[in-house]
Amino acid sequence: MQAVGVKKNAINEEEKINQLLSDNVIMPIASVESCKHYYDNNKVKFLDKERDETLLFEMVEVHIKEYLQNQSTTSGINEYSKMLTADADIQGFDFKDPSVMNIKIQ
Repeated sequence: MQAVGVKKNAINEEEKINQLLSDNVIMPIASVESCKHYYDNNKVKFLDKERDETLLFEMVEVHIKEYLQNQSTTSGINEYSKMLTADADIQGFDFKDPSVMNIKIQ
């Protein structure tokens, strides 16, 4: 039964973190224009190597939108984290260089 309690606690912690982020970090939605701009500036990334031709925008738009939103959200979370660590008085950690901490970041 204790394993169930641990799992429930972990889910509760994850919910709290998600709520904190949604309350404090703007989660953008990439527009068609921004996706098209990314596509136009990165066509080499959308090359079908078998046919040696660029995939149509319509074929990759959803993937670009997801990528841009993930990049923007990650950037927002990093900025929020920097703001929190700047305001905190935590000693013994170097938040600017995670390699010095004994933490595996994926």
